Amino acid sequence: MLKIVHRLIFILIIYIIFSPGKNYALNQSDTAKVNALVDSSLQKNKSLDETVKLLDEALTISDKAGYQPVKAKVLHNLGITYCKIGEYSKSLNYLFDELKLRENNPEWDVLLLENNYSAIGEAFRAVGTYNLALENLNKALKISIDNRDEKGQANIYNRLAAVYHELSFKEFDTAASFKADELANKSINLNDNSKDKELYISNLNIIGAAYTFRNDVTNALKYFLLALNEADKLDDYADKPNIMNNIATLYNQIGEYKTAIDYALQSHIISDKSGIKVYRLESARDLIRSYIALGEFKKACDYYEEASTLVLDLYSVKKAAEISGLNKKFEDELITQEESKNTAKRIMFGSLFIIVILFVGAGLFLKHRDQVKLNEELFAKNELISKQKEQLTQSNAAKDKFFSILSHDLRNPLNGLLGFSKILEMEFDNIKDDEKKEYIGYIKSSSESLNKLIDKTLMWSRLQTGKIQVYKEKINLHDIAATVVELQKVNAIRKGIILDNNISDDIFVSADKNIVDTVIRNLIDNAIKFTEAGGKVIVNADIINNNVELSITDTGVGMSETHLQKLFKIDEKISSAGTRNEEGSGLGLILCKEMLVLMNSDLKVDSTVSEGSKFYFTLPLVN
Repeated sequence: MLKIVHRLIFILIIYIIFSPGKNYALNQSDTAKVNALVDSSLQKNKSLDETVKLLDEALTISDKAGYQPVKAKVLHNLGITYCKIGEYSKSLNYLFDELKLRENNPEWDVLLLENNYSAIGEAFRAVGTYNLALENLNKALKISIDNRDEKGQANIYNRLAAVYHELSFKEFDTAASFKADELANKSINLNDNSKDKELYISNLNIIGAAYTFRNDVTNALKYFLLALNEADKLDDYADKPNIMNNIATLYNQIGEYKTAIDYALQSHIISDKSGIKVYRLESARDLIRSYIALGEFKKACDYYEEASTLVLDLYSVKKAAEISGLNKKFEDELITQEESKNTAKRIMFGSLFIIVILFVGAGLFLKHRDQVKLNEELFAKNELISKQKEQLTQSNAAKDKFFSILSHDLRNPLNGLLGFSKILEMEFDNIKDDEKKEYIGYIKSSSESLNKLIDKTLMWSRLQTGKIQVYKEKINLHDIAATVVELQKVNAIRKGIILDNNISDDIFVSADKNIVDTVIRNLIDNAIKFTEAGGKVIVNADIINNNVELSITDTGVGMSETHLQKLFKIDEKISSAGTRNEEGSGLGLILCKEMLVLMNSDLKVDSTVSEGSKFYFTLPLVN
């Protein structure tokens, strides 16, 4: 007993000495090399690709040496550089890695945390996720105000002004445009002390853009030309193409298309050289408008092809899903990290307590063993009664489930349909158009839920009465899965989930096409429902002997052993809401299993809580 206690104390001491959060200094040679690489990356004559290579090398050295403050600095610069390139998911990943380091080391310079939040806000602004942009920029603003950092405030007000200006266009909100104007002027007033010329130019550009939104051409052109004049005084001002694009847009707006072309072409040349894709995209869009207006459709088509390529490069479907899940993923990782630390401490101090409990428990166990023997006889008698009860329960389960669906699950969508239909009927002329669209959306959603539920109920009824006939034929698994995946991608993207079909296009099986389609559709719908933002749903098929194992695997919430035991029992009510409170009747999986039985197959599942689930079944391979 004493030896065990001594070992636990020794482990505890080791844990305290080497607990996470300690930084170890680089040697002077490494420090000098990292600083030289970072300084070189900041030189204006470096291309963005060269900057990334230099910073990658600096990251490797600082990461290997374990000196966290230097690593955080390099991560910050990588995040900003990738944002300029237009690789927004990479940018956010680096910036979130930096944020984890800074939040785990509160003794570091708080103004660098301010810069981190500001950079994250700017990245979210670049992809149009304005709620997260405002959230992170306001966090940065609070730090700058608390620490009386006027230079930091000036920069943050400038980025907030950019967000509100873009919101004014997105939501056609004049108030947001005036807010952008106000914030840009605040930034200019605070910038008087720091004399940051690039920040001054950016504010002039935003004010000009705000006047453009409000159709004040005179003032818009005045501020744009003033910004361009100041930009010409600086060497290699990176955002000069942005000003030129805004001027081109303004001239397009007033019908002076040739002047618009001059500015857009200049912007296109500079942004192509600098590698900032988003400016090249905007210049291409302005050139498309100008050339179409002048009837030069061949040139317009050339720039349309370029713009299409840039849009796909910057804002592809998969990148959109990754970005929408990044913030949620980071928050979850922080929570998990904190819980892991607390768990480790509880384990260390709890071990001693457990040992004492074991000695006490041993005595209680001996006493309990005698009681168990007495209970075994009673259990044997109760088991016979339980079996009889289970048979009765199963015989009534189908009827109870059917009436449960009619009395409860049908009522919710019907109430939604009736309620919003009645509001539209009685108050149609008094309701605003946007509210009408919202109510129609509710009606559509309720109708879709009702339709799905009726389909499942009818299918279940046909299964119970033996009215479903199986027609086996040679089918291509990839084609069926691809059709279902394409239909479900909208739901996946809306939740920030990556949905992929990894089935080879040369796998054929003997099966009923309609049944396979129905099962895959239900399983993918179920996987999306119980997967968080940032997760994945993968459809796969593996050849095992003369069979094909088709699987739908997700990284969702998973299921406990208790839940798995009840999963395919119709007399057990285990329907639960999805990660965004999506409703379900609980019939889908039961239908899948019963339909597969008709084809001499069976639906199986492997699942772990918080890690995800894998539903799979086998079908005979056709060579």
